[in-house]
Amino acid sequence: MRFTTKNISQVDINDDRFRISYYFSLDKLIDSIQCAGLINPPVLTIRGESHIILSGWRRILACQQLGILVIPVFIAEISDDLEAFKIPIFENLSVRSYSPVEKAEILDKLKKFGESEESLLSQFLPLLDIPPTRTWLEFYIKLSQFNPEVKEFLYTENVHLSVIQIMADFSVDVQKKLVSLSLLNSLGKNKQKELLTDLYEISRGQKIPVEKLLQAPEIQAALAEEKLSQIQKAEKIRQWLKSKRSPAQSAWRSAFAAVLKELDIEQGICISPAAFFEGEELSLNFSFRNRDEFIEKIAQLKKLAEKKEFAGLFDMSSKEDE
Repeated sequence: MRFTTKNISQVDINDDRFRISYYFSLDKLIDSIQCAGLINPPVLTIRGESHIILSGWRRILACQQLGILVIPVFIAEISDDLEAFKIPIFENLSVRSYSPVEKAEILDKLKKFGESEESLLSQFLPLLDIPPTRTWLEFYIKLSQFNPEVKEFLYTENVHLSVIQIMADFSVDVQKKLVSLSLLNSLGKNKQKELLTDLYEISRGQKIPVEKLLQAPEIQAALAEEKLSQIQKAEKIRQWLKSKRSPAQSAWRSAFAAVLKELDIEQGICISPAAFFEGEELSLNFSFRNRDEFIEKIAQLKKLAEKKEFAGLFDMSSKEDE
């Protein structure tokens, strides 16, 4: 590998055969180069008459935006694409972790450059902190084939791997629709998983295509509500899917909430049903700071138990037996 300088116009940025990352911001890097210059030279290699990028896409694009004409570079004179591609893999791995989308790009390109499946399983999956099984290899190859818009969302929103695994079960069109509707953007990991799982299970169990589910009047109405924030829209859709997947449980939950409202329970006292209404037990939680508050809460609970509506809570907990 030799060190030299190159006019940035001599670098072919259209040849991205060795590129790993596609979705990133240049803002902080531009600030860094403006203040301290280009500290770490990019690595180029030569194919035919062209100088193409092995490592340093962000650095070169940032310099291009800044109007820097001449940059220091390393030239790796490696003619074999597979061996050349290992340079950016190891260089980046020494300073940061790869996202799931980047791992998918790496494995897909290694495979296309001719790396054997045995080597991918034994060397590169462990290197990328992926369990060395064919199932995981197949998943990441499948992820590499996601629509670019979907991959950008997964990368920029830092979507958890467990959520991506569920998305992999959907068609390309459904994945694009989920992203375009912004259904997942404002939800946490667990709620994202719930929403996607409910979509999948409703589609499979009720023989309704996911595309048709996403066109349901209830979903379209929620998306059209201008007064709702994005997270409120997503939460409303999530609750509707949950009720559609388990209508009986949803009805019980609504009835239980109605009884609680009738009881007008004092603040600081919480009564909860068994998880998924799968048992007769109810849970009681209340807080107090001293002995007097404890005695006061006990008195409030006694008055609560004397209300005729209180018996309705036990009717809810026994619905499973009906």
